[in-house]
Amino acid sequence: MKPFAKITIYEIIPRLNILLTLSAVILGIYFSYNLMRPYQPLGLSNTNFKTILAELKDKESPAKAAENFVFQEEIFKKGRLFSQSGAKKTLPVKKGFILLGISVGKKNLAMLRDEGANKDYYCSEGDKIGNFTVKQILKDRVILDSGVNTLEITR
Repeated sequence: MKPFAKITIYEIIPRLNILLTLSAVILGIYFSYNLMRPYQPLGLSNTNFKTILAELKDKESPAKAAENFVFQEEIFKKGRLFSQSGAKKTLPVKKGFILLGISVGKKNLAMLRDEGANKDYYCSEGDKIGNFTVKQILKDRVILDSGVNTLEITR
C-alpha cells in the first residue's frame, strides 16, 4: 500500500486561488443575470398579475374593492390603536438658554444650549441664535440681544 504524499502549503495555495477565482466568476455571472431580469413581486409573472387585476375589475367596482381592502383608513380614524396605560404626563416646558462653555482668545466663542428647541449652538459675537443675536462674549457670561430684550447668561 502506498502512503499518502505530503502536500505542502506551496502546492495548496495555487489550487485554492483557482477555486476562489472560479467561484468569483460564477457569482458575478449570477448577479449580472439577476440585475438584467425585471422585478416581479411575489413571484407573479406580468401575465398572471394582469389577469388577476382584470378579474378584480370585472367582479367589483373600485369603491367595493376599497371597502374590502385590509388596511382601511377608517381604522385609524375611529379610535386608538394602542391603549393608554396611565394618565398623560406633561413635562414642564423649559425655555431659555444655558451656558455650557466659553473659549476666550483671539476670537471669543461660546457654547449655548437652547432648552426650548433642544439645540446646542457654537457661536461667536454677531451670530444669530433663534431670535437673538450674540452681542458680547465675556469670560464669565454671554449677552444676547433681540432688539426688544437683552439676556445675560451666566453659568
